[in-house]
Parts: sequence; C-alpha cells; structure tokens
Amino acid sequence: MMDEEESRKRQEVKTAPSNCPNCSAPLLGSWDCSACGFSIEKPEDALRKKISFT
Repeated sequence: MMDEEESRKRQEVKTAPSNCPNCSAPLLGSWDCSACGFSIEKPEDALRKKISFT
C-alpha cells in the first residue's frame, strides 16, 4: 500500500525538484544530484515500470 502512495506522488511530479531530497543540494533541473549522486526516478520511467508490471 505504501508503494502505491509513493508511486502516485512520483507521478504527480512533472519537473525535477529544486533540491535533492537526500542532501538538499540544488539540482538545477537535473534528476541526478551532482553533490551526493542520488538519482530521482523520472515520472515517465515510473509510468513505464508500472505499465510493464500490469
């Protein structure tokens, strides 16, 4: 149930967050943090993954 909630939240995001959720460094429009290496799943990738599991 938590996975569905997280998936829904990710799908609502259409642009990259302004700061890294892991270290708070500015992302500057990127989905990958250059400071800590954290990678945020892009909404289109999450949607593809969801479709492939159904």
